[in-house]
Amino acid sequence: MDVRSAVADESKWIQIQTNTFTNWCNEYLEGTGKRIVNITKDMKDGLNLVALLEKLTVKSGKPITSTRNVNKNPTKRLQKMENVSIGLEIIKKVGIKLVNIGPEDIVDGNDKIILGLMWALIMKYQITSGSHTKGVAPKTLILQWVNSVLPEDVNVRNLSKDWNNGISLTALVEFCQPGLIPDWRNKIKNEPNVEVIREAMTVANRKLSIPLILTPEDMASHSLDDLSTMTYISYFMRVDAAGYKATLLWVQRILPAEKITNFGTDWRDGVLLCKLSNVICNGGIAETDIDKDNPENTVDYAYANCKRGNVDPIVTSKEWCKPSGIDHIVVMTYVAKHMAAKSPTPKMQTIPVRNISIVNTSRTTRSPINKPITIDIMNAQDAPFLAARVTHDNNELPVRLSDKSLQFTPTVVGEHLVEITDSGKNVEDSPISIFVFDASALIFYPPVDAQIFKEAMFKAECSRVGGECMLDAEVKHGDIGVLLKWEQSMKLTYEGRFTPRLPGEYKIYLKLNGVPVPKASPYVFLIQGKSKDVTAHGEGLQWGTEDALSKFVVDPREGGPGEMKVYIDGPNSVAKATTEKNTDGTYTVMYIPVECGIYKINVLWGDKAIKNSPWSAKVIDPRKVKCISDIDLDHKGYLPLYNKQKYAITLDISEAGPGVLATKVKAPSGSLIFCDISEADALRRVIEFTPREEGEHVINVTWSDLSIPKFPLQAMVSDIPSKVFSVHAYGKGLSQAVTDDIAEFTVDASQAGDGSLSCGLQGIKDNITVDAKTIRSGIYACSYKPEIPGAYLLHVKWNKHNIQMSPFKVNVSSGINVSNIKASGVLLREGIVGRPGTAVIDGTKAKIGQLTARCIGPHKVVPVRVAEKEGGIIFELEMVPMETGRHMLEIKHSGEHIPGSPFIVRVSGQPDPSKVKVFGPGIQHGILAYYRGVFVCETRGAGVGQLKVRIHGPAEAFKVRLQRSDDKDRTVIVRYNPVEVGEYEVYVLWSNQEVPGSPFIVHIVDTEEELAEVIKKVPQVEENTNGWHAEI
Repeated sequence: MDVRSAVADESKWIQIQTNTFTNWCNEYLEGTGKRIVNITKDMKDGLNLVALLEKLTVKSGKPITSTRNVNKNPTKRLQKMENVSIGLEIIKKVGIKLVNIGPEDIVDGNDKIILGLMWALIMKYQITSGSHTKGVAPKTLILQWVNSVLPEDVNVRNLSKDWNNGISLTALVEFCQPGLIPDWRNKIKNEPNVEVIREAMTVANRKLSIPLILTPEDMASHSLDDLSTMTYISYFMRVDAAGYKATLLWVQRILPAEKITNFGTDWRDGVLLCKLSNVICNGGIAETDIDKDNPENTVDYAYANCKRGNVDPIVTSKEWCKPSGIDHIVVMTYVAKHMAAKSPTPKMQTIPVRNISIVNTSRTTRSPINKPITIDIMNAQDAPFLAARVTHDNNELPVRLSDKSLQFTPTVVGEHLVEITDSGKNVEDSPISIFVFDASALIFYPPVDAQIFKEAMFKAECSRVGGECMLDAEVKHGDIGVLLKWEQSMKLTYEGRFTPRLPGEYKIYLKLNGVPVPKASPYVFLIQGKSKDVTAHGEGLQWGTEDALSKFVVDPREGGPGEMKVYIDGPNSVAKATTEKNTDGTYTVMYIPVECGIYKINVLWGDKAIKNSPWSAKVIDPRKVKCISDIDLDHKGYLPLYNKQKYAITLDISEAGPGVLATKVKAPSGSLIFCDISEADALRRVIEFTPREEGEHVINVTWSDLSIPKFPLQAMVSDIPSKVFSVHAYGKGLSQAVTDDIAEFTVDASQAGDGSLSCGLQGIKDNITVDAKTIRSGIYACSYKPEIPGAYLLHVKWNKHNIQMSPFKVNVSSGINVSNIKASGVLLREGIVGRPGTAVIDGTKAKIGQLTARCIGPHKVVPVRVAEKEGGIIFELEMVPMETGRHMLEIKHSGEHIPGSPFIVRVSGQPDPSKVKVFGPGIQHGILAYYRGVFVCETRGAGVGQLKVRIHGPAEAFKVRLQRSDDKDRTVIVRYNPVEVGEYEVYVLWSNQEVPGSPFIVHIVDTEEELAEVIKKVPQVEENTNGWHAEI
């Protein structure tokens, strides 16, 4: 490879890694208002770095903030250096070592240093759970886990080239949720396959919530690097992610009697490891070998047993059991390796005693009743004084002892003690405990009234079987296993739950300590067929395209007799539904929507709505997305653009239906350019992007994944002609104008030489002509007169090329001075769910105009009623919020926000006096001489309300003091000072309603004897258990 090829290859993997790490950062920055476009440049001022670190540490549960303040508008190098140093300070605090990295490396945009720093953060917060594990490379763990969970014929040797053809990824998605890509094997090809990868990534994103931090093109590239792949695959392995859950489900099925909820604390003592190795390796560890008090020894037993199945340990037993915990991916990977383990040939375990050996041939401490037990003795000829004794509850059992073996037959259940002695002394590991059980004593409670699609339950009670027991269960329908939830509901009682999905004969198999349970195994029962819910599925239930055929399928095969009816109602029309019966008994329903909007689809079977009916299908028409920007193609069909100059495309979506706008701009290098989509108004969207490379670009705009007219289109990016650089525009008319007034600006092209000027103003409702007059050579006076207020784009071109900053965003106002408009009312600050809130807008000092208002809640849009008063000068607003949380209320007059708009309205639940808690010595009986008249009212969770406290005593009303630390504090301390003995009534009200316990009756007396007498007659109010003395 020559030098240029090496440099090109390095450039490619750096670009892939940059894209991946950028997307990873943006995943965490979501919701912060920050976004990274170029990770090298956008980290320079330190703001994004600090924001990222704060989000990472908060999500990890260990938030760390700097003691120094960040400069929020760094313009000088020193300010940027200070911000970056704050970020590096946080990185050191979280335990990441920085070697030869200083603030200047980030400020200067050293790409490899920045990528290395991001990789350190990904390792700590993404790939591992933060626990340090010695000697284990995360790359090795990821490879081992992937190869363990994937089929044997999918061999992943690396985290780069083996992922180019998409087979490893599709197989991984299928492992996480079988059935997502069932035909993945048919997609196998040796060459890179972008479409296979795209399908797998899309499914993983939509069904498994795996973010698209790596593009299909990058994964298919021969320049794909290990770190990018590790970052993407780690999303499958995070706690509670798809791969984590699938691995956990596998081990839960292997050990159904165990309650396994995680790959952390559940495994630390080694007990589950021993039980897993026993199942995978056909026994090998006796119950007595498992010592919860010595977890390292227990883990060593498990390791030794697992090696028999060719499962080698990943870390030492000491590392596994360390108090600080081991990283979950170590446990998860080691458990997954058992999926491919091969059961060894069972071997006798020999226990050496001097020159004697005893062998427990069953290798178990449990044995069924009335079955002979044999313990072989090897080299017994060397022990002429060898003896043996078996006892149960101090009763000795008859034994047969020869020079080769010891035999006895237990006839009662319970623990049996086998003692083997030499010259009167127990040999090593003697005595042996054997728990004898009687499987026939198990009490079985079969399923009652088992029905199709209804969860069935059965129980088994082992209290009479004797000794320790392990009960396993299996349910089969014919030869097919049925998914069973099997757990120990209480000591010696097991409970099984399953859901039959087909009629026919079912069998329940029970094994007690590996022995079939007599009379109960198998338990055979019959489930009759029963009508099942009629279901429907297909894209036509979710979305459609105007004038295009939409389809969905209705499955009534097990719904019983009936007739199908389908009704499809559009916004202003009815869509005719056509049905065809398929050979398998299902029906295909077809319809052609003739307008955009939400269609209600009702499907009836036997005059009853089927499951999930009605559906709301979104019908769109990408043909009706109109591009209202001038797209002037050159003679070769390219859209001419200029390098590093922002380009804007304005689209009218008013008639296109409830779709989603998306755009993708691909540069010659293959990288995607960040595109900003903003809302010009309710009916218009503006797409803006800035090309950074010269050459051919591809611009594609879609409406709910469907291409719109004129797209995709090709653009040719070149350097801006020097003449265009020399043309400048200035004047107020470039940014703002008033309706019915002439707006002006000036264009100076005096240094541009020969050429022509063209100007145009585009709006959603109006396109306005701009007049340009030559004042003198190269100087133009431009003017226009808008009639409709709103947002416009002003294009200023020289020789058909946009000059710098063009198009300009122009805000056309109505000319009304909205600063004179006043708003008042509680609605502007707060509200209560279900209660009307009002506000008054006073436009007396402004011109008559139109007032509009809208309110957006956390999940819903709240209708706002606007009523005109006094001829359009005074307005009254009213709305009824239906959910709690932060609402945004926009109020505009003649298209412009009034002062304070948008208002943040905090909506609380209805006042609930029952949630107010009152506690403290001030509502207890007491002695006047040292009585503490103080108590606490805790109003958290009681909604919006006002607290009132009234106290009546012998001297009638009382002065009461209420205190809290600030206006937001929901804990109120109440103080009063009684001056004479007698009965006091303490009334506590929340929103004028008494709280639980009110009025509190308090008796204040002079002596201890009187107090004791009062308490006998009138018990004290129960004190709060939360330690109120400390709060007061």
